[in-house]
Amino acid sequence: MSRFEWPVRVYIEDTDAGGIVYYVNYLKYMERARTEFFRKFDSGGNYIADDKSMFVVHSLNSQYLKPAKLDDTLIATVKVIKYGKANISMEQNIYRQRDVDEQSTGSEIEAVGELLCRGEVKIACVDRRMIKPRRMPLELLAGLKDL
Repeated sequence: MSRFEWPVRVYIEDTDAGGIVYYVNYLKYMERARTEFFRKFDSGGNYIADDKSMFVVHSLNSQYLKPAKLDDTLIATVKVIKYGKANISMEQNIYRQRDVDEQSTGSEIEAVGELLCRGEVKIACVDRRMIKPRRMPLELLAGLKDL
């Protein structure tokens, strides 16, 4: 399955007193990338949330490998690992964007930059009123098959 990428800039509000990104902000970057990932499926239906359903985080596992710093340009990625009728598991990583002057060996990871944080997120589609699992829209399921 292909990988979706979303650029993120580190601002002062994202950092602690030492200019290092506060750990919870990596989760916010992942959330932004997931939201933009779902926007690409939006052709008339709102897959982020609508009157009947919405997506919620079911579980999350993350590892913080290296710090991002003030004014870094980051790339937040989304890659669908597997999905069912009402849930999606995604690999989500945060990379420091590679400088244009740096040489790359051409591998997927090196083309993006240095891996800072890696995670796996499982999200569930739920009924908005009952907050119980609900089948994802058929158009979204069909789009996931094409990845």
